[in-house]
Amino acid sequence: MSGYGLWERAAPLLLQLLCVTKILIKNTDKHAIMKLGILVTTDKYRDDIIGLTEAVLKRGHAVIIFFMDEGCRLAIDKDIVALKDRTGVSMSLCDLNRGKIGIAKQDIREDIICGSQYDNALMNREADKVIVF
Repeated sequence: MSGYGLWERAAPLLLQLLCVTKILIKNTDKHAIMKLGILVTTDKYRDDIIGLTEAVLKRGHAVIIFFMDEGCRLAIDKDIVALKDRTGVSMSLCDLNRGKIGIAKQDIREDIICGSQYDNALMNREADKVIVF
């Protein structure tokens, strides 16, 4: 089963599991905003990324997305990029990978950081938990 509905049903259980095991919340305040990092290495999971991001945002948490390798193709997908308009979403990508797969820099929205693997490292440091697609 694919699509947004799967994540709509799975996200509460996933977030609950991560909170219970204290993997996602570093702060003991149960109302703390959690930051979920999503490392996108392929363009095969577009709907899953959208569904998971929307489910996490719906629960008041934040999402940091980093695109690399073939995942950079999703940085020009209109539905993925539209997530950037939502409060609590930040995006960056590996500019070297972007160039290697032939995506023009001017095709990337201005508010998506065209950076390096350093931005991946920042996501891993800032996020309470990282999921890889």
